[in-house]
Amino acid sequence: PLRLLLETTLEAVVVMNSDGTIADWNERSVELFGWSREEAIGRNMAELIIPAQHRAAHHRGLKHFLKTGEGAVLGRRVEISALRQSGEEFPVELAISPVREDGRVYFVGCLRDISARVATEEAMRKTAKESERQFKMLVDGVKDYAIYMLDPEGRVSSWNRGAERIKGYRAEEVLGEHFSRFHTEE
Repeated sequence: PLRLLLETTLEAVVVMNSDGTIADWNERSVELFGWSREEAIGRNMAELIIPAQHRAAHHRGLKHFLKTGEGAVLGRRVEISALRQSGEEFPVELAISPVREDGRVYFVGCLRDISARVATEEAMRKTAKESERQFKMLVDGVKDYAIYMLDPEGRVSSWNRGAERIKGYRAEEVLGEHFSRFHTEE
């Protein structure tokens, strides 16, 4: 039943011994990383799928867990870089759980490729940044209307050329000031 579970899950499942070698590797791991099960089992996991710049941190974390029973990445989902057989780095979401069996400690890692999500988020950030730039250009170009924005506390956060012309204050004089500055007391 365990092998059936490993082979039908949608996530890559990598089981690592406490010495850092791979004890099990499901079919999704083959698809994700490019190494066959036979090529992966018995190999040092860090050298196989962890980018070189992160290996020292992996070794420190493993050593720390074996000494204290504590691990910073255990029992929660983290986003990290992984390494394919081709040498390509790519982002993954990872959850690791320690498992004790017959007096030995194993680490079960469930990984999923998040490249598409990361690319979408980056594209959205770029689109938002470009939209913000275009909006700023549009607002700054308006000279016949005073256009300014306030932050949630009522302080001026933007001030266009029209506001400079109509109100008589340069942007650097009013940015960060409370809007009440422009109202007279009754």
